[in-house]
Amino acid sequence: MEKSKMAEEGKTESSPSLGDEKFEKNLKVGLDVDGVLCEREVTRTPEECVGVERSRVPVPSHEHEIYIVSSRTKDMGEETRVWLAENGVEYEKLILLEEDSFEGLSEGEIEEKQASFKASAVSELDLDVYVEDQPNVRDHLREHCPDCIVLSPSEAQKAWRFSGYEAD
Repeated sequence: MEKSKMAEEGKTESSPSLGDEKFEKNLKVGLDVDGVLCEREVTRTPEECVGVERSRVPVPSHEHEIYIVSSRTKDMGEETRVWLAENGVEYEKLILLEEDSFEGLSEGEIEEKQASFKASAVSELDLDVYVEDQPNVRDHLREHCPDCIVLSPSEAQKAWRFSGYEAD
């Protein structure tokens, strides 16, 4: 398949595709919160969760297992759960980073920590698909989690529509 067609369908050259036989039913789908489920990034305080708009990225139908893997810290857990409930996002498990895990780190170190955390969670959960907004984190996941389809939010919208999966 040519690269432009693959990108259009939310695929990478080395990743499996949503059309593959093993992905016909019961996917294990991981979603980031900020920039994927939320319209904007929440920068690390619980108060910022209030009033954040839900994005247009669909959450696949109930026949799939949904895992929320976010680099929000655990001190934002309650606000994140409330926001997910208020926005109708049903999920199996919410995985967050430890509290204060970004303290004293440079921007590059923060990005590396987020990418490593998410790669570890994607691998441990054995996710089939993960939706991530940060390009550097997507690249890291594609390199370290080759059996997982890693999509941007726009690729996820197209992939769910292309594959015929129902979305809430």
